[in-house]
Amino acid sequence: CINTPFNKDTQVTEEYRLRHRYFDIRTNQQLYRNLEIRDRVTFGIREELRRCGFMDVETPLLFKSTAEGAREFVVPTRNPGKFYALPQSPQQYKQLLMASGVDRYYQIAKCFRDESGRADRQPEFTQVDLEMAFVSTPEDVMAPVERVIRRAWHDAGHVLPEQPFPRMSYKDAMGRFGIDKPDMRFGWELETVTDAFRGVSLPRADGETHTRSGDVVRGFTIPGAGAMSNAARDRMLKHLELSAGCKVL
Repeated sequence: CINTPFNKDTQVTEEYRLRHRYFDIRTNQQLYRNLEIRDRVTFGIREELRRCGFMDVETPLLFKSTAEGAREFVVPTRNPGKFYALPQSPQQYKQLLMASGVDRYYQIAKCFRDESGRADRQPEFTQVDLEMAFVSTPEDVMAPVERVIRRAWHDAGHVLPEQPFPRMSYKDAMGRFGIDKPDMRFGWELETVTDAFRGVSLPRADGETHTRSGDVVRGFTIPGAGAMSNAARDRMLKHLELSAGCKVL
């Protein structure tokens, strides 16, 4: 074929590439390699979960609407006023499976959520969904999940340390990082600095500007921030407020 949409040396927009995705995959080795990696990772996840005693159970995509966090996509039927809903997650199905005696269930499930786009969320996405019954300790859950993550990382071509993943309680995570899913790569841990700000009026999340008795002031050190100009520091704080949802900085 002489007239092709573009060639590997052509600079075209991502939207144009998506319009001709079949050709982009055929000519772009990285895209094809991504499909191969996805295939290996998916196979490894299934194999590892099977070794851990989990059963792969497929659940329906058309279901009745349920009250969950996000809005649902609805699918009209031929009957006026009757709709199906696409699942946000297989939550009710897996609970039924637990009651049915399927003690360890999993599936690589399609999920649909009608909500605004975010960095970690799309209207349609795939997740490894699993459920366990008769769990005695948190380690009963964390151990097989760690095995799956290690296998997936290995199949994707990465290397992880041999030692077990660090375990952290919810209380420790919130106390040290202020979030229940901390990014451990940066090491910016919160420190209590109440004594250093005693008697100083500080803005509060509730809109007040004075410090009350019993208030705790916590913060973390940003290396090199002391040498920043006031304008640069203000831009950084504004970025944190917008991107991280910090109410008061």
